[in-house]
Amino acid sequence: MSHLGVVKFSQPIIEHHGDVATGEVALLLEVTDQFEEVQIIVPPFCVIDVLARSPDVSIEVFLKEAFEECEKPRDPPTNLAVIGLYMFDHNVLDVIDRLQPSGRGEYEITDAIQGLIDRGLRVDAEVMDRYWIDTGKMDDILNANRMVLRTLEARCQGSVDERSRVYDPVIVEEGARVLNSVLRGPLIIGRGTEIVDSYIGPCTSIDHGCHIKGCRIEDSVVMEETVIDEIHWPIVKSMIGRFVELHGAAGVGGGYSLTLGDHSRIAMPDG
Repeated sequence: MSHLGVVKFSQPIIEHHGDVATGEVALLLEVTDQFEEVQIIVPPFCVIDVLARSPDVSIEVFLKEAFEECEKPRDPPTNLAVIGLYMFDHNVLDVIDRLQPSGRGEYEITDAIQGLIDRGLRVDAEVMDRYWIDTGKMDDILNANRMVLRTLEARCQGSVDERSRVYDPVIVEEGARVLNSVLRGPLIIGRGTEIVDSYIGPCTSIDHGCHIKGCRIEDSVVMEETVIDEIHWPIVKSMIGRFVELHGAAGVGGGYSLTLGDHSRIAMPDG
C-alpha cells in the first residue's frame, strides 16, 4: 500500500463498499461542500440507541468528539455502526502508508479512520435518514433491488412490439426486444435481452443478453446471459445467476422461489 503515498489530489476520495446498497448518494453530494478530513455515514437505529444511552450528550457532540472506530470488536463499546460509505481527503494516504495488518490479517478501514482521530484530525459522522441494506443474503439483494428500481425513471431504448403491453416505470435498454409480452414496472430489461410470450412483473431486474420465453417472473433478479424457457409456473422472489439455463415442463403449480448459481443447468420435471 506504500505506493499510495505519492498520490496527489484535491478532490475527496469516496469509498462505497460493494456489498452495501444505500440511498445516501444524494447526501454525499450535500456534504461535499463542507468536506474536510473524513465523513462517516451512520444509520439511524444507532442514533436512537446512542440517545437512550447518553441522554445528556447531543448526538452531534457524541459523534464528533467521542466516536472511536474498531473493526468487529468482540465486546463492542457502543451500538454504533458504519455502513461502508466514506469520504476522505489526502490525509488518509499518510495513515494508510503506515498501517499494519490487523489480527484478522487484513488492512482495516477502521484502523485508517482511527489513525486520523489519533492525529487530531477532524472526523465527522453524518446521520443517515435513507435506507441502508447490507446485501449479504439473497433476501437483502432482492430488497435492495426493489429500492433501486423505485428510484428509476421509465425509458425505452430497445423495441417493444404492438402486441406487448407496458405499464411504467419500465426501462428497456438498447438492443432489447419485447415480443407479445406484458411488462409491469418497476422493472428493467438489460441490453440485448429478448422477452417473448412472457409476463415480467414488478421489482424484476433482468440483465443483458438474456433470453426469456413463455415465463412469468416477478420480484426477482436474473443475471447476464441466462436462458429461461417455457416455465409454466411463476418464478417469484428468485435470484438467478449468470449463464444459467432453466427449462420448463408441462406441469402447473404455485409460485416458486429459486436461488441458482452461475452456470446452473436445470430441466424442471413434469407434474
